[in-house]
This record gives sequence, C-alpha cells and structure tokens, in this order.
Amino acid sequence: MLALAPGLSEEVIFRAIPASNWMRVSGERSEVVKCVAVTSAAFALIHGINLLAGAALSSTLFQLFYAFCIGALFCAVLLRTGTIWPCVIMHTIIDFTSFLTADMDNVGILSEGVTINLEFWLALVAAIALLAWSAYLLRPAKQAEIVALWKGKWHKG
Repeated sequence: MLALAPGLSEEVIFRAIPASNWMRVSGERSEVVKCVAVTSAAFALIHGINLLAGAALSSTLFQLFYAFCIGALFCAVLLRTGTIWPCVIMHTIIDFTSFLTADMDNVGILSEGVTINLEFWLALVAAIALLAWSAYLLRPAKQAEIVALWKGKWHKG
C-alpha cells in the first residue's frame, strides 16, 4: 500500500487529470510536447518538498531532474495509450523498489549530498534514457495519432 498509494494518486493528480484536460481543450499537435513538459515540471517540483524533510540540496536537485525525466515518460505513455494504468503500475513498481532499499529512519539516500561516483553516472544515464524514450514515443510522426486518440476519447457520437 505504501507504494500503490503514491503511484495511483500522483498519476491521477499529475498526469491523468491535467494531461487529459489539456488534450481535451487543445487537441493540437503543437500542444503535445508542451503538455508533457508542464505536467512533468509540476511532478518534479512537488518532489522539492523533500528539502523540508531534511534531504540534501544536491540530492533533491538531482531527484527533481530524475522526476522530470520519469514524469515525461509516464505522460508520454499516457498520451500514447489513452489510459493511466500502465503509468500507475510502473510508478508503483519504482516506489516499491525504493521502499525496499530506503533507510526508513531518515530520508534514505536523499539525506546525503550527491556523490559523483558510478551510481550517480548510472542514474544520470538512466534519466537521459528516460527522456530519449519519451522523445521517441512523442516523435512528430506519432503526434497526429496522439491527437486522434484523445479526440476520439472526448468526441464520441
């Protein structure tokens, strides 16, 4: 439940509601990337609250970047599939694995500053890969498909 609750609630709050409404209102190809960027930025910024829990600034800044990248992928998946459930499942798995490795007495790895080591470089490469995957899913050749999918969801009849 500790992994499912944030996975479900954050996907609804930061992707399902804003992205669905954005596509309903705009319905334009030119808005697809803007929708992903804005919803991902909002998702990233909410993770800044970790500073109040004692997280190190450098760790929080890296988490903001990583959250933006993963938010972009999740929004791309939502826009391409028309459903939030793959995002909820992926988010829950990520949170579950984080709980397995976190120091529950503190803010876990966020309590320490970023150390430039192999783990950092792997996380940075992973974040960039998430952005690349998002860009692939949202490539211009697929944007018309995305718009058609969302128009079909809202303009039935």
